[in-house]
Amino acid sequence: MFPHPEDPSKGGFHTCPSGWGCQLANANLFRAFEMEKKGWRLVDPGSAAGLDASIAKASDRGQNWFGYYWSPTSVVGKYSLTMLDFGVPFAGKENWDGCVAIA
Repeated sequence: MFPHPEDPSKGGFHTCPSGWGCQLANANLFRAFEMEKKGWRLVDPGSAAGLDASIAKASDRGQNWFGYYWSPTSVVGKYSLTMLDFGVPFAGKENWDGCVAIA
């Protein structure tokens, strides 16, 4: 449903560009949800423009896109991105800061 752009046999999770704080959080969430074991691979967009382009390309082709994007932004509105629920309740800022958002 969300194929990796280089290997359609795997799922593709588009993460933040290198050096952005959200890249670390995404990598930790990827690991916490054991996404690699489930057949997913991270997609590094290379830059903010690359991330935007991956969304635009998927939309233009009528394909699904799965990844991280912040909101509110014009890209979220233009492509009608939908925020997905993690399926677990938020465990609080202390857990987020002390577990997900650290190296």
